[in-house]
Amino acid sequence: MKILLWNVQGLASKDTKEFLSHIIHKDNPDIIFLMETKVTESRARVLTQQFCYPNLFFMSSVGLSGGLDLMWKDGFLCEISCSNDNMIHVLLTSNASKQEWLLSCVYGSPHCEMKQRQWEFIKDLSDNVYQPWVVIGDLNIHLGNSHASTSQSNLDNWVCNLIDRAGLMDMGYIGSKHTWSNRVNEKGYRRARIDMALQNGN
Repeated sequence: MKILLWNVQGLASKDTKEFLSHIIHKDNPDIIFLMETKVTESRARVLTQQFCYPNLFFMSSVGLSGGLDLMWKDGFLCEISCSNDNMIHVLLTSNASKQEWLLSCVYGSPHCEMKQRQWEFIKDLSDNVYQPWVVIGDLNIHLGNSHASTSQSNLDNWVCNLIDRAGLMDMGYIGSKHTWSNRVNEKGYRRARIDMALQNGN
């Protein structure tokens, strides 16, 4: 199963839609998770029609902040378990002969209060997850200094502790070790790996 996740920073952009069409044509993902669409559910529904995914779930932005889109093909069972605080939790059966698994699609808030609420929910959720579980998204955290050009904050350390207690582990990656960069000034860049996938031991 192929899953595409992307912080689009605005779904209405012509360039974004064209590039997303290119990725879909090239990689043919089964599930697409888009973050920071910055549009309402009704607008997102219109904007995603061209991608021809039969199953859709949207969370509207608040003004020009946030907004999530989840799109998936037919051919496997996909049930929205719950959605809150920029997270969508989905029960999946991708193969009838295999166990149901949980997919948590998360846009990690950059704001301390919301971030704490998100990860406290994930930790509480872990106490009741007995099947395979994958957490994906732009999590907006640093798991270690090797993945960032800046040191971990106290909040990052707190989140990492909750991740460990939830029994989640980094699934690793192929390619660049940084998924985000911000040019601070002409002297250099800040870089970090904040888009990632975590899994439990099941």
